[in-house]
Amino acid sequence: PKVKEYFNYYQPSLVVSTHPIAKNETEFLQCAKKLGINTVGMIKSWDNLTTKGYLPVFTNHYIVWNQVMQEEMIKIHNIQRSDVTITGVPQFDSYSDRKTIVQKEDFFLNIGLNHKKKTILYFTSPESIAPEDPKILLKILKRLSEQERKNFQIVVRLHPLDSMQRYTFIQQSIYDNITFQIPGRDLNGDGNYRMHDPMFINELRDTMFYSDVTINTCSSTSLDAVAMDRPVINIAFDLEKKDYLKSCKRYYDFEHFQPILKTCATKLASSFDELINLIFRYIKDPGLESEERKQLRNIMCYEVDGLSSKRIADAIFNNLE
Repeated sequence: PKVKEYFNYYQPSLVVSTHPIAKNETEFLQCAKKLGINTVGMIKSWDNLTTKGYLPVFTNHYIVWNQVMQEEMIKIHNIQRSDVTITGVPQFDSYSDRKTIVQKEDFFLNIGLNHKKKTILYFTSPESIAPEDPKILLKILKRLSEQERKNFQIVVRLHPLDSMQRYTFIQQSIYDNITFQIPGRDLNGDGNYRMHDPMFINELRDTMFYSDVTINTCSSTSLDAVAMDRPVINIAFDLEKKDYLKSCKRYYDFEHFQPILKTCATKLASSFDELINLIFRYIKDPGLESEERKQLRNIMCYEVDGLSSKRIADAIFNNLE
């Protein structure tokens, strides 16, 4: 009844769901369906169709990032091809705009690092996915020799659902070539609110632009880095031996990650020593795997041309006709 009040008040001609798999949008879609109102569902991310369960209410039309997701809609969810529009990744639109990137000296001054040093960008994951992130970071710092430390620095960008409390012991350490970037604003203790900050994407873009190599654990930031043509290393090892179902290695068997593995656009580090070797490999030549990254960009990002949001708007208006 409460949802019906909104429909009675606004009298919508179209209902757009920005996350049609989410339960908190289900009743709105159910109500629209009962009232015969057209609906559009925007699939939020590349892993939603294979890891987030079923579509509780079918919409009249869907918007997806790429052809891979379109095929998943058809094969897994039995949606007609004509009911799926490919638009690219809207949050990557700013990646094509290099004119608004902060000047290099100003960027590093703002985050307290040296613009002349080689920069490693480490993307963390929630503790449930990457519990060893803090230990791996500390080992990286320790592995760098005193001479190397003069030439290298690390930017650690926290996942919106990660906690800075996990890294307090690193903040209090003797190392001065590391800084932590906590994106956005953490309102009400909910990390999801960090992404509400209007500078969330631009800050991410600028940080990647000035990074020589990026590191993550089976994260969507692999696609962010590929969209910016930055080298990517994926952590695929455990410091302490774990069963498969508790190991980070299992994530690389997930269906949504297979296009990345097939194109070889990123490098999997199967041990800590291999991680260090790959870091130095990309520091020496960041152009390695650039062609593979281009191939993956075409497959997973469709177009990084700043027009994905416009294509989404066009798809929405087309469903008003």
